[in-house]
Amino acid sequence: VGKTGTILVKNGGSWTMPFGSATTADLQDVHFDVAGSLGLIAGTANALFTIDNSLTTLTPLSAPSCFGSGTYNAVHVVNNKLAFIAGDGGLLIRVDKPAAAYNFTCLKETVTTNNWPLFLTGTTRDLKEIDFTENVTGYAVGNNNLIIKTTNGGDSWTLINSSSSAGSNLTTIASTGSSAYYVGGTSSAIASITDMTDDWSSFFYYDKLGRLVVSQNSKQFAT
Repeated sequence: VGKTGTILVKNGGSWTMPFGSATTADLQDVHFDVAGSLGLIAGTANALFTIDNSLTTLTPLSAPSCFGSGTYNAVHVVNNKLAFIAGDGGLLIRVDKPAAAYNFTCLKETVTTNNWPLFLTGTTRDLKEIDFTENVTGYAVGNNNLIIKTTNGGDSWTLINSSSSAGSNLTTIASTGSSAYYVGGTSSAIASITDMTDDWSSFFYYDKLGRLVVSQNSKQFAT
């Protein structure tokens, strides 16, 4: 995908543009779930489309701007029921598809600063890429070495340190399938991250009355 609605498709042959210029917006990212059952394309000016696994049907979706930020830089489809969109100004949108319709949730704080909502990402830096390893655990990277992580489906985020060079805008993140990640960006920045936070995490489960029912740490989980 690219400038002014460009969508290139290679389906067993040469590259083609079967959809012409689908939009005047610049398209920034495309992603399919592992099963290939749902694909999303995202871009500037709130541009969002679904594309089927045969790469023949493109359908526009009406997604929110989330309080003024309508530039979508990255999309990650976890499965055919769940996806996330990341964008400028710390923008993050959760996309749920419990049935035929799509539900969009701007992940923002319930409190405001100067009457302006804060996104749950805890940053106003532009987010350039997002990657979820499963339904609840995900990472996002962005400007000025930003790397953040969620372990609850985007409801809260924590900062992950990066060893990349100072001042780099991180534009990509890739998992090796374990706790190791690679990030890359401008100024030839590339770094490896070993995320050990889950290895030292404790989990607590409560009933509806707020009483502790079960606690579990990483050692117990491993056994």
